[in-house]
This record gives sequence, C-alpha cells and structure tokens, in this order.
Amino acid sequence: MAKYSVSIIESKKNKKRYLDLTSKSVPARMKEINKGGTDDKFLNANKPFKAIYTETYKKKEEAEERIEFMRNEARVTIDLSKE
Repeated sequence: MAKYSVSIIESKKNKKRYLDLTSKSVPARMKEINKGGTDDKFLNANKPFKAIYTETYKKKEEAEERIEFMRNEARVTIDLSKE
C-alpha cells in the first residue's frame, strides 16, 4: 500500500519554508529537490532544503486534505529549539 508524506521543508540557504506532498520516501524526495530534479521555481531557487517536520498518511486524499488545512486554516508553529 502506498503511503504519502506531508513535510515542512526548510531552505538551508535562507530558512524559507515549503509544504511538500510526496509518495516517495522523504530522504529520496529531499535528494530529488536538492539535485534540482523538479520544475518548481521556488524549490530550485532556494535549495538546498531539509525536512523539519513530516506526517505520513495511507491515502493520498488524507494527505491532500492535511496540506490544504496547513496552507489555508492552520498557523502551524513548530518548536524546533528542542532539536
């Protein structure tokens, strides 16, 4: 069964953040993004990135709903000071 990951990724260059949804493993997705293997202008302009938060879902629809919630309704705050 496929799994889908919703990740908050952060640019190592300038700390800008991006919400990413993928069916690939998070390490494989980070490698793809950081090698420039995407057509997304924001990702290419702000690479390299690191994943700072990830949630996993069994269904693509659930992951898409979570992305929409995080983009439109939630003010997601993550305390990274503990890392």
